[in-house]
Amino acid sequence: MSAARLNGYRHSLVVAALVLWPDVGRAGGFETEYPDNGARALGRAGAFVAKSDDGSAIYYNPAGLTRGTGGALYVSANLMSYQASFQPDDRKVSLGNRLVSVHFEEAEQDVPVFVAPFLSYRFDFEGLPDFDFAAGVYGPAANGDREWPDQWRPTGATDDLGADAVARVEGNRQRTLVPNGLIVVAKPAQIFPTASVAYRVSPTLSIGLSLQNSIVIAKISQGSGGAYPGQAILEVVDLFAPTGVFGLQWAPLPFLELGLSARPPIYVEAKGKATLRKYAECGAPGVDGSCANGAPGAAFGEPWPLSGELNLRNADGSANDGVTMSFVNPTWVRLGARFVDRDGQGQERFDVELDYIFEQSSLHRHYALDFDASHVNLPASEGVGTTLPMPDLKDLRRYQDTHAVRLGGDLAVIPGRAFVRAGLGYETGVSPPAYTHLDFPGTDRLTAAMGLGYRFDLVELDLGFSFSRFAPRQVSNSDVRLVDVQTLDREKWEVVGNGGFEANYYVMGLSSHWSF
Repeated sequence: MSAARLNGYRHSLVVAALVLWPDVGRAGGFETEYPDNGARALGRAGAFVAKSDDGSAIYYNPAGLTRGTGGALYVSANLMSYQASFQPDDRKVSLGNRLVSVHFEEAEQDVPVFVAPFLSYRFDFEGLPDFDFAAGVYGPAANGDREWPDQWRPTGATDDLGADAVARVEGNRQRTLVPNGLIVVAKPAQIFPTASVAYRVSPTLSIGLSLQNSIVIAKISQGSGGAYPGQAILEVVDLFAPTGVFGLQWAPLPFLELGLSARPPIYVEAKGKATLRKYAECGAPGVDGSCANGAPGAAFGEPWPLSGELNLRNADGSANDGVTMSFVNPTWVRLGARFVDRDGQGQERFDVELDYIFEQSSLHRHYALDFDASHVNLPASEGVGTTLPMPDLKDLRRYQDTHAVRLGGDLAVIPGRAFVRAGLGYETGVSPPAYTHLDFPGTDRLTAAMGLGYRFDLVELDLGFSFSRFAPRQVSNSDVRLVDVQTLDREKWEVVGNGGFEANYYVMGLSSHWSF
């Protein structure tokens, strides 16, 4: 068997394995937080669009595939720790002719390390010397596992004279149950199977294209309130939303390289099922919600239990739990300029790259939730056969376009062998203050990064570390509201987004680049 044919079989087997591996992309969120994949880019704070020269080029800039020769397997993973907190503002409730303030403890999330993998394989063909190809699969490097308390836990209550009022509100669901209307559970995975091609137009100019499919798998849970407080759990999937990344790299001068990459918006329609659970009227464990036999209310500071489901039904009374969640991933454009210093043998001694990144996040106005059912059936304790219209909902986000600047580079400690990296980044916030949520931090972000790399004869190993701090935000004019199925008038829903938000990311990236 000829060497060319053997290489062709080897390329085909690796590509097939990447495409068929089912779980590799179950990693990221919905791309609104932390965009840097791969240890080499991570250590440069994401300043990588002009340099893109490893397997992550299928994402950053597919034109960078022309920088290699032969076959190359890229295996990478980001290990991410997302830490966040929310301090709810006091809740004012009327108690006779007194106004009582209920205070709540700070809700915190310290997610264990979450792994976001990235796999790709680059190859070429002898008969097409100016073309390079790649196949891969990855998820956005956002943390795909968020879990928060399903209700804010009271820590105290005082009346308008400053006197302790815990005894006055203890056991009263209406006054102490505050469902988490921001987010309870967010387990989103977005997967991008990718096929890429790059063409070397000239020794100084390359273009590339990645053809992709977006796959979304998500479980999301959020609270509802009003007279029938509860929780909605959505499990949805969208298996087909085509997209792509176009890239260009150009070296107009020996020491200057320019890069450009862009991706159009992705329109996601994820379908699945919805489950609505209700809170018990009483706080005793195991009660059915009827408060029969004098069952007590929850002790002050203890959570109220969930108890049973509310059924979603068609107009004819038949069950129907179908739901569609729609949203838009933003258009993005990356521009990069890279200064390179080389020694007499052409080896890079150091480089510095400055990138600008624009994301048209204003396309994402809301998550639209369209329920197939027309009515929700209330539990028997609220009236046998009582139903209310089930509205289609819009989880308003009103995201803003964002602008980011990344500055980073490599220094060759041993030219061609050992490298150190560092970078800084800044990105404007995506969320207006009135629509700040817990699932995706939306404030301005500052990033600091560093990394190491060592190149053996056929393998390069890279390690990157990044810390991102989201600007703390105190919200006092929130328009995030607690859904109330009893009324379709959103202005009557309770505001639940006022309070203090803080968040940060620790990310470590490990990458290996295997040449064949």
